[in-house]
This record gives sequence, structure tokens and C-alpha cells, in this order.
Amino acid sequence: MNKLGTDPIRNRVAESPLVTLDLEDFFPIHRVVLDVAQWCPEGLVREKEFRAALLAFDGESIRDAAVAVHNPSGCILPQWVPALVAIRLAETARYVAWCAPDALLDTYYAHCLAKLDVQAYANRPVLIKGCGKHPVPESAYAAAAAALRPVAKSVLYGEACSSVPLYKNSATV
Repeated sequence: MNKLGTDPIRNRVAESPLVTLDLEDFFPIHRVVLDVAQWCPEGLVREKEFRAALLAFDGESIRDAAVAVHNPSGCILPQWVPALVAIRLAETARYVAWCAPDALLDTYYAHCLAKLDVQAYANRPVLIKGCGKHPVPESAYAAAAAALRPVAKSVLYGEACSSVPLYKNSATV
């Protein structure tokens, strides 16, 4: 009891076994879009020149970035080009995808969530935090929920003070 004779205020959220998965923790602040045409003079790939141009690319501009490489100008590309570009850019980028710019966050989150150690959430109620300041794609929330479903005791969405139950696993202990 406090001086007023009432029970002290308790933080039930802090006392609960609820674990929060905040997808904004994965959000790539630095994102870069590159057009493969910068390495393809005249819209064609000549292997020797292409390799030299790619090697000359200053990777510092993409350091720790999530990078989308695309081909909006329709350069004629051999099938090995995306792999070679990814290998070169991966020297400095955090993540490289050959995709349309608007698909970068979807592919980036799929990559991150595929590496998520879901066992850390085993048999625990998990809140997938929503309502953030970054544009986390809907596909990331779907992927996180699907990944947690087999192991979590329950999966909720939102904030600890106001959440929507998504799944309750009655088989977990």
C-alpha cells in the first residue's frame, strides 16, 4: 500500500510472459535502387567490359544498404549477370535482390524472417508489434505469423495494451 492507502500501480505488461517481435528492428534504413544499364553500354553485355565496369563500381555508396537491382531499360542480359552483380554488390551491401524497386522490402523481409530463430519464441505468447513509424510490408507480418505459428503458445498483433489475437496453440505447454 502507498501513502494514499491504495495498491501501488503495477505494470502488468512488464510482468507478463509476453514476448514482442518488432519487425521494425529489421527495417533497412538505407535502401538503394540500381539500374543494371549503368554497366551495359548500348544496352548490351559484353562480358569483359561488363566485368570491368562492375568492378569499377564504388561499393561505398551501398555500404550496409538493402539494394534492389533491376533492368527497367530492358538490356539484353545473359543469365549469369544477376548472379555476378549480386556477388559483387554483396561485398558491401547488407542485402542484394534482383527485383523491382517496389518489391525490395518484401524480399528483404522474407530473407530476414527465413533466418529468424523461431525457437526463441517456443511455448511463449508472442506479440507481433504493429503501428510503427516505418513502412513494414504486410507480407512481413504474414511471414512472421506463419513462422511463429508452429512454435508459439499464442500469436497476437498490435501493442501490448491493445492487441488482436491471431492464433492460440492449445497443444503447447
